[in-house]
Amino acid sequence: RVVRLGEAAGRILSMAAVIGRDFDLDLLARATKASEDELLDILDAASAVALVRELADTGRYNFAHALIQNTLYQDLGPNRRARAHRQVAQALEELCGDRPGARVGELARHWISASQPIDLAKAINYSRQAGDAALAALAPADAVSYYAQALDLYPQATDPDPVLGIDLAIGLGTAQRQTGDSAFRDTLLGAAR
Repeated sequence: RVVRLGEAAGRILSMAAVIGRDFDLDLLARATKASEDELLDILDAASAVALVRELADTGRYNFAHALIQNTLYQDLGPNRRARAHRQVAQALEELCGDRPGARVGELARHWISASQPIDLAKAINYSRQAGDAALAALAPADAVSYYAQALDLYPQATDPDPVLGIDLAIGLGTAQRQTGDSAFRDTLLGAAR
């Protein structure tokens, strides 16, 4: 069904798949650098063949089925997928400016998936912010995931800041404690050392 819509539609829908099952028109337009009229034409055609649905929220769409989104995503090669994640992350930064707010988790996910040596600092920073936001929102399981991702990337960074490493470990230990994970003690003692 995607192939019948044409090459441009395939490219746009693949980028939408990188954004996620739900995506918004503004982000897709910035990530693809396509005009909104072109995007609306493609999304209307995709909607007509039951690939995407327009949501009640203005400018929001989602894939009609998770398998459609997953197939489009998996059809991208690893290099093209990482490049697409970088484009989406940069577009999100343009949209959010200095205050990512609720979209900090999206930024973390896209920068981690795009991570190359130049992207590591952003991936670590947004993962930390997402972990902090998850703790503040009383979602410690999510915070554990974000802090763990940041700590996995931390040793790969060129000239890593030791204070940042300690802060990440403290955040992870705090989140582990709130989820009831007994490893929190070792994590916090390691940070103290």
